[in-house]
Amino acid sequence: MRTALLGIVGAFFATSPGRTLGWYDPSVGAGLIDATIGAILVLIIRGAVTRRT
Repeated sequence: MRTALLGIVGAFFATSPGRTLGWYDPSVGAGLIDATIGAILVLIIRGAVTRRT
């Protein structure tokens, strides 16, 4: 369940800035590679936040 949630959050994390920067049309989401990069960024941010507390 956590893996699926991580994938969804990663895709959202990659799609939102991509649409803002004009990389994606409003009807298109992030691809597999972009979603994977987004998930990795989410993991890095999560690790930084949990390490500090």
